[in-house]
Amino acid sequence: MKHVSPTSWRGQFLIGESVPDVPGAWRHRLRTLEIPGFDPLQKILVRDAAGRCVGTLLGAPVDARTGRLPEGIYQAGSVAGEDIDAFIEREIMSLTGSWLFLLDAPGARRLYMDAAGSLPAVYRPETRSVAATSLLLLEPGEERARFRQGLYDTLNILRDGWFPGRLTAHEGIHRLLPNHYLDMNDFTTHRHWPQGEIARTDTPRAACGHILECMRATMRPCLAREGLSITLTAGNETRMLLAAARPSTRRRSLSPWPAAKPGSTGCAPANWPGVSG
Repeated sequence: MKHVSPTSWRGQFLIGESVPDVPGAWRHRLRTLEIPGFDPLQKILVRDAAGRCVGTLLGAPVDARTGRLPEGIYQAGSVAGEDIDAFIEREIMSLTGSWLFLLDAPGARRLYMDAAGSLPAVYRPETRSVAATSLLLLEPGEERARFRQGLYDTLNILRDGWFPGRLTAHEGIHRLLPNHYLDMNDFTTHRHWPQGEIARTDTPRAACGHILECMRATMRPCLAREGLSITLTAGNETRMLLAAARPSTRRRSLSPWPAAKPGSTGCAPANWPGVSG
């Protein structure tokens, strides 16, 4: 692996069955998978109702249902005898915030991301490994050899700024998309949401009110902890964020996106460490 400097990988991670030592990283071992990660990225063990560790959350999840910010251990419900998809939808996808969930249970090894895909993950099937960025998956000399210069020029990345869909800047490395999970057994991806037709409404005002309340339910635990820091762009999502944050004007700060901490997205507690992606 190409490790330039421990400080280069602030907030990043690797996932695999047998990951080489990474200078400056902490290491977390699950049933069959392991995660070297770099501070300030936090790891949270997920335990089912029987007390068994079934996986790990990475990042900064928010439990809007209980009004808590999970730390250390996240207590989930029962998974025994239940459809894994139903367990994930009820216990994991109900979390807001910015996170990844690595499921490592008998019969299922999967990687999920939050609904917005705000904590990125890329994967390399050839080496059966996942990381926050492509550089952590490349051997010395591969960065230039695998760089997609032709595609970079064709898509005018210098102007538009990103590769679409699952594409990344390097051959053989793919991006995990929101609403999909990565099967860690065969490194195929599968859509887990929506499972059917998305419900439509005839009352958009009521629907917007429900969305605003969901956003405020995410903000409240952050406000209770230490205030709120919101990063803004010039898009429509900024207008929704500002509307949702109006009741909390005394305990929140606003900043334009370029001035925000690296990797910070949406809203977070005021001194929550940013996670670089």
